Amino acid sequence: MLTKTSIHAELSGSSVCSAAGQIGIGHAPVLALCRELIAAEHDPATPVEVYRGDTVALRIRTIGEAAALEINAKGTGFAVRPVRTASPIAQNAAGLVS
Repeated sequence: MLTKTSIHAELSGSSVCSAAGQIGIGHAPVLALCRELIAAEHDPATPVEVYRGDTVALRIRTIGEAAALEINAKGTGFAVRPVRTASPIAQNAAGLVS
């Protein structure tokens, strides 16, 4: 069985998490870090071990799964992060010049 090497991340305080030259900041810094790692073109199937000092605080199965999550509105769990798109723009009628 092939095992992917996990990324070693460090928690600093309650709102900062860093790994592999990327930083996640916010109420859910580990999830923000996973989105930053995806943006930096890390393999979405890569696991993460998050440490606070010498202690493993959290293990993430894959950064792709974690990047797709956010804290739910009640703050009691996670929800799948919606795909955000731009507002629709009204089109001008064909051939009209403003």
